[in-house]
Amino acid sequence: MGVRELENLGQHDGIVVRKCMDEETHEVYARKSILKKTLGTANATEDVLEVAIMKHLPAHPNIVALKKTVSDHESVHLFMELCEGGTLFERILTKGRYTERGAAPLMRTIAEVVQTCHKHGVMHHDLTPKNLLFVNKCEDSPLKAIDFGASVFFKRGEKFTDIVGTPPYMAPEIWKGEYGPEVDVWSVGVILYFMLSGRIPFKPRKESLHGYMQEILYGTLDLERDPWPKVSNSAKSLLRHMLERDPKARYNAEQVLNHPWLREEGCMDHCNTKAKNMKLLSHILKVSSWLHLGSSGSNRRGHDEQGHIAAVRA
Repeated sequence: MGVRELENLGQHDGIVVRKCMDEETHEVYARKSILKKTLGTANATEDVLEVAIMKHLPAHPNIVALKKTVSDHESVHLFMELCEGGTLFERILTKGRYTERGAAPLMRTIAEVVQTCHKHGVMHHDLTPKNLLFVNKCEDSPLKAIDFGASVFFKRGEKFTDIVGTPPYMAPEIWKGEYGPEVDVWSVGVILYFMLSGRIPFKPRKESLHGYMQEILYGTLDLERDPWPKVSNSAKSLLRHMLERDPKARYNAEQVLNHPWLREEGCMDHCNTKAKNMKLLSHILKVSSWLHLGSSGSNRRGHDEQGHIAAVRA
């Protein structure tokens, strides 16, 4: 197939992602090219774990679709749907932070992706805001999970030991060297914290692998400093469950999706406060009405009494 390269979208560690167009169909793709020498024994597309995982997962509106794969003597090429709306990371930086009502639908989307992956025995292993792309620049653009390069298949109860991932988003048990799919929920919890506050929860004074490890293992989860007093208790409750250091006590994806904050689309406390305010306003209006009626009755009684006195005198 004839392919025209249009734009370099990024590269790292033997991987190059380019915007390409099929010269025959004019369809545009994001082509991820992986050097075979970085794949060890993988010489064909069928041997690439990322390809196997993406083919294994069911079609999902929020998981980037693999359209086709091609192999040549140097590289394996993955042709995927093109998302041109930028990363969630970029949007958080632009906004400073998300409102709860803005963050909740996106968090629901991400949790549903994790639920789908885990249901089909896949651990994403590297969920970060940079691996979540918007389809277009619109504010309500769909969000899609990308980059299954670190992903693995897992069986119930299976444990992994490789220290893999992006340090600020890596769960405590990864640093300890024994973990399972629960690490994905921790990563999503870090993303939610970042969305609501504009900063990551466990950041060392000097960025280093050791610094991140120490903070993630022993640091305090700060839900006190600004802007957290302005964030609902419901959102903070969900964060505590997702950023639970004990993976056995940590929420799974289904529990995240069933949390009241997500069920109410991030407006639980806001809506409750609004309802309380409306109830208070209604009470004030009733009291005001009673006072007005009482005042009118008192005036009428005064006029009647004056008339009665005048009549007696007459």
